[in-house]
Amino acid sequence: MKILVDCRCLNYPFLTGINAYTIRLLHCLSILKTTKPDLKITAMGLKSYRMRELMSQFPFLLDIFDRNITLAKYLNYQDSIVTQSKWFCKLLEVKLVFKNWFSENLNGNLEVFDYTILPQPRLLKLHPNTKLITIFHDIFSILDNQKQLPQSLIFNKRTCQTLVNRSHKVIAGSISTCQDINKTFFKQTNFTNPKIQLVYPALPNLQELQQTKYDTNFQESNLIDQISEKTIVESAKYNQNSQFKYANRSYILAISGIEPRKNWLNLILAHQYLQKKYNWSLSLILSGSIVDLKYYYKLLKLVKANKIKNVIWQINSSEVEKNQLIKHCEFVIYPSYYEGFGFPILEAFEFNKTVITSRISSLPEIGKDACIYANPFNYVSIANCIYLLNTDKQFKAKLEDNILKVKSQYSWNQMIEVLKKF
Repeated sequence: MKILVDCRCLNYPFLTGINAYTIRLLHCLSILKTTKPDLKITAMGLKSYRMRELMSQFPFLLDIFDRNITLAKYLNYQDSIVTQSKWFCKLLEVKLVFKNWFSENLNGNLEVFDYTILPQPRLLKLHPNTKLITIFHDIFSILDNQKQLPQSLIFNKRTCQTLVNRSHKVIAGSISTCQDINKTFFKQTNFTNPKIQLVYPALPNLQELQQTKYDTNFQESNLIDQISEKTIVESAKYNQNSQFKYANRSYILAISGIEPRKNWLNLILAHQYLQKKYNWSLSLILSGSIVDLKYYYKLLKLVKANKIKNVIWQINSSEVEKNQLIKHCEFVIYPSYYEGFGFPILEAFEFNKTVITSRISSLPEIGKDACIYANPFNYVSIANCIYLLNTDKQFKAKLEDNILKVKSQYSWNQMIEVLKKF
């Protein structure tokens, strides 16, 4: 069996959400390959320098790919310095979106694969006999009217509708995303659609993938325990070698990319509300990478103009630093307007930290009865949840008791089983 995996998303700066997910997806395929030697896996669109970087970090990638081809080569262009250049790849992306502008090569004799897997929805010309599996993490970029022009040209409802129509299966990471896809592309209000497959991902921690060898009898059900143990060991070593600068400070923690849908504006307003109404001493640590620079400046301006105290920024924290922040916090807060899954919830659960999150999109589905839920559009509602969790220790302990049961429901073994059936 021949499988093509579109690896263009791995060319992004590493450790973005889509990269972490794709690496784990490839690991699922590598486990299958140990039991199915006739499985031939081709990587498409992964830059040579990036492949070398990834293979040095994740040695299992050395054995998974039978070959790596460029997007140009896949589309029947001759490989050369020109066709491998960045601008030419961008041109091909444009041609795939607006293929009516050009006709040459796009309708040529494309190679036949049994399956092509898209870890991220991106247009790709396929041979008619190739079955397509498209993975949707969410469709926020389609629903969001504020997205920038370059993104809206490539990732929009029209192009995604084309992918959905062409797909043999559409994999979604939550019931919420299944419902969004069914409503947006099939005009149906439920998600009982045979084309849509619900497959929950699990914690995207990549530490265990950096081993040089893996056991062919590897039991995926033990993965979460292995991740937790390694994370704790790593954190312990970090504590011995470096003094954690917030260890003596009581704080709540927000982790996410810095962009409007993560709703840090209302979170900061909730923090200010608590300071005005109560003798509030907890600090608010905001840890994340800057996705929207204008929004980041807006938040900085809000804090400065209102002289809001005890707001601490941690930009681009390393994995070890992030783990330390979670380990020492009182609880995590994740008040997003929209999420397709919500990995920070599981990251908090790994350290037995409960989460305040939004009663919207996938978040109640993922957090279940181990979280407390606020109205993300009302900062007073967020503030009340923070105050409740900080003052009612018995209620907090009850939520923490539910964490183990909830997080055990998410395992990559489900993805392996689904791929095996395909």
